[in-house]
Order: sequence, then structure tokens, then C-alpha cells
Amino acid sequence: MLRESEHILPPLAQLLTEGGDARIIPDAFTGRNRYGCMALPQPDVLAFGSCTASPPGTLAWQATDRWRTALAARFVDSSPEAVRMAETTRMMQQFMQLLGFHHDEAAVRLVASGTDAHRLAVTLFAQTPLRVIMMATHETGSGVPDALQPVIGSVDVISLREADAGLRSMQTVDWEVERAVRSAVQAGERVLLVVIDGSKTGLIAPSLSLIKRLQVEWGDTVTVLVDGSQFRLAPATIRRYVQSGWLVALTGSKFMAGPSFSGALLGNATLLSRLPMDVPSFGVLARWHAALFEMATFFALDEKMLASGLFHLNRKILALMQKSTFLALLSGNLPEYGAGGRAGSWDGMPTIFPFLLRDAYSGQPLSFRWISDCYRQLQQPDVTGQQPVLLGQPVICGTVPDGEPLAALRLCLSAPLLVMAMQGSFDGLLDDVARVLSYIEAWGKKTGIRRCPEYRMEDEDRT
Repeated sequence: MLRESEHILPPLAQLLTEGGDARIIPDAFTGRNRYGCMALPQPDVLAFGSCTASPPGTLAWQATDRWRTALAARFVDSSPEAVRMAETTRMMQQFMQLLGFHHDEAAVRLVASGTDAHRLAVTLFAQTPLRVIMMATHETGSGVPDALQPVIGSVDVISLREADAGLRSMQTVDWEVERAVRSAVQAGERVLLVVIDGSKTGLIAPSLSLIKRLQVEWGDTVTVLVDGSQFRLAPATIRRYVQSGWLVALTGSKFMAGPSFSGALLGNATLLSRLPMDVPSFGVLARWHAALFEMATFFALDEKMLASGLFHLNRKILALMQKSTFLALLSGNLPEYGAGGRAGSWDGMPTIFPFLLRDAYSGQPLSFRWISDCYRQLQQPDVTGQQPVLLGQPVICGTVPDGEPLAALRLCLSAPLLVMAMQGSFDGLLDDVARVLSYIEAWGKKTGIRRCPEYRMEDEDRT
């Protein structure tokens, strides 16, 4: 019977790649997936790419491997379907407890990805004329726009940046959102307003005041879905969203640094009861087990001490980046939006630091092809002893004067990085940031004498 159970549950490295898509299948030669991660811990890698993906942490891996062994033993007395259902229920309960929800106050559905969480939300309006209003497509997962396409209706997209990557004003964004909502309601359509809280470059839009005003004016005609897929949100913030009647899409594989492909959709229990209870695969459950381990560890930190430490760390990271010859920080809006209910909380401060790279001679921003080259080069170990580096994949944020896409790289702090800093010293984390920036400087000094790499659209961020 144990042999049969081993067939049901393959070795953990394989299990973590099941129930997703080709992006998480390891390359036969390098052992890395398309995100540059292995399905094994990689302690030698400087992992600052949590806005895209991270290799599993050693402790989370070990805990998940023990879980897998215990799970296999249960197949002696129970069917795989019964075990999967029981584990799904247990994980959903643990998830809600970690976020501080009381019994039946809210509900969650665990799915394979953040994209699937968005797709699930749209099924609430399957036979209803629906206008989906979402924020910039490049600031969310590449599959999200298609996932949000309603059966009857259309998708409106509101831009958050100008062509030069500058930030559009919140007033302008709010005006366009309000105009789109009013147009949809007057046409007899329901509205699914997809708010973004922590985009690929750390943006939040539209404004909280506008969302509340739209709810007062239009009531149940407007349903709010918070795209919080990065999961750079404190439990109190998530609870406020759900208590406002909003849906929230999260993943365990970004800020929480679980293995890639684990999604969740939260909402009030009545609303989510209208959705089917699809039981995730064992691969999805394994990835969520690792993510829940990281969540439990992170949420056990003292929030006031974390916020204080992160505040001082942010100032030092920004100072280091501003000294760089080749970096140009990308503008964001999270600190301003973090006022009010999030004032003094760690999720009112940036944990994603997006930046452009400048040409070594002209000082002009480099195009997507150069950014992609830097991103790939940093992942390779160097003969000089340079450690492999994982940054957030290049994300398109504008265009350069010749019309090619302009893209930003992202240096990200993850929950495990902050746990290690809190348990040890923030100085060690800052030293690693400085090391990554020095590697970028070394790459930048070579750009003037190297042939411009070939541009391939398939290199664009596909998270």
C-alpha cells in the first residue's frame, strides 16, 4: 500500500510542480523553471524576486516534506479524494485563522493561481451583463485580463503610468474609473471594479475615497474585487476589505515566498457560498502548505517592531539605490495611500523597489531587451564569485523614444527575508542589497561595449 501511496504522492520536488502549467516545470538541463527557480531550496541565491517567484525556503521545504510523508500514510485508511478534501478544509481554516477571521465571518477558496482566483470571481456573474473595470494590464498577472473577460460584457482598462513610465495622478485615474462605472450602470450592466493593491511595481489604484463613494452611490450594482495577488497586505487590511463586502484575490507565492502557483479568493461567507467548492490537486495543496508555513512564521512577528525596522530599512535601501550610476527609481504611490487605516503598519511601506536602468554613456533609460539581458545575467553564477541573483522579472511600464518597450526591474523584500532580518539583524539584509546593486553596477559598466541583445516578446513577464 505504501508503494501505491508513493505513486499518488511523488517526491516533493516533483509534487511542487504539479497542478500548474509549463512555467513551473524545471528545465532538464538547469533544473530551473521559467522564473529562474528550482523546486528545491537554493540557499546560495540572493532571492529578491518575490514579486515574481522565489525558490522554496529550507524550513518550509522540510515542513512540507514531513506533511507529504504524513499524508501518504493516511491513504492506507482513506481514499485520495477524501484526504484531499480533508486537507483542503484544514488549510482553508488555517488560512482564515492566520488572517484573524472569526468562524463563518468570511470564507476562502484555494485555487491554483491568482489568475484562477480572478476567473472564479467572474463566475459570480456568469449570466449577467457585466462591465469589468481593471487597472493597467502590465501591473497584474499576464493571464488576468483574459480571466476577467465576462461571458456577457466587456473589460475596460485604466492606465496608471504615462508613456515615459511616470505616474499618472490619482485624480486622473479616479476620474476615468468613475466615468467608466457611470457609463456601465447607465447601460444596465453590473460592474466588477478590480482595485489593485500592491501591483507589480507596488501601486494602489483607484483611491479608497472613490471606491467608497461609488459603493454609496451605486450599491450592489458595483462589486469590488481587490487584486492583492502580491499579498503585501497586513491581516487587518484584508479584514477591512472583506468586512466592506469586497472580494480579495491573494497568492501564497509572491510576498509570502511559497512555491509558484497558489491562489486564493476571499469574501464574505454568503457571497462565496455561491461558488463551487473545487478541491485543489495535491500539488496545489503542497505549495499552499509551504506558503502557510511562511505566513504563520511572518505573522508571528511583532508588528510594531516590524514596521519600525522596515521603515529604517527602506530609507537605507532607497539611499543605496539613489547612489547608483545606472539605476533610476520608478515612482510609486504606496506610502501616500498607506495613510489612514494603514498608518504605522508595515503594509503602508514599500516592499517592492522598481527601477529603470540607464545607458552607461547617454544616461537614457534602457529598453526591454537590455533589461531582460541584465535580469538573465544576474541569475548566472560568475567566475569571480558573484552569487546568483533573482530579481522581479522585467515589467513593461512605458516606451523609449524609438518605440521599443521600456521595462523596470524590481528588487523585492519577502516575508522570509524580513523574518530573518527580525530574528538576526537588518544589517545583513542591507549588505545583501548592496551586493546585488554592485552586481548591477558591474553589468552596467559592460553595456557600452556589448552588442545589444535580441528583443523577444516572450521574455516579457508572464506571471
